[in-house]
Amino acid sequence: LFLVVGTVAVTVRQGDWVDTPGMFSVVFWSCIVGLALAKVRAPWPLLFPAGIAIGAVFVAWQGSRMVEGGSLISSFSELWDRLGIWSDAATTDQISTDLLPLSLTLLGTTWVLGYVSSWFLFRSTNMWIGLVLTGTALLTVLSFLPDIVRAEFLVFMLLAMLLVVRITTLKHREQ
Repeated sequence: LFLVVGTVAVTVRQGDWVDTPGMFSVVFWSCIVGLALAKVRAPWPLLFPAGIAIGAVFVAWQGSRMVEGGSLISSFSELWDRLGIWSDAATTDQISTDLLPLSLTLLGTTWVLGYVSSWFLFRSTNMWIGLVLTGTALLTVLSFLPDIVRAEFLVFMLLAMLLVVRITTLKHREQ
């Protein structure tokens, strides 16, 4: 699953739209948090939002590492200031050239892909939700890149098929 979601991260990085350091750590930790929370015996309405909240904190921390600042608190302050300036520009029909919001959006989307895929895979052994979401994200990213057929899509398809075979085999063993 990590490799399937990682394929999207690799493709986004190759697009070179914006600097997104920490993309692979977001993929890794989102899959781990999804696995950990999916295995906890508690009602899902409590656990699922907790993973999203953990992701928001993790993405904000990654974003704070992208801004100039001495301490963690000053970096967070700079991050929120820049997001506020971008939000003001977006709501008042002005132009903002700050790329930090796009970086945070990509990191946040990556967290959601990894977390949701991992959550459904390990909570209900449903790999299809994650594969459909990840495949849609990959095809969307590839549609903005110059080459029509890319190796990343073939790698994604191979990894997705391996995941489907593995989960199907496990389900048949349980029966």
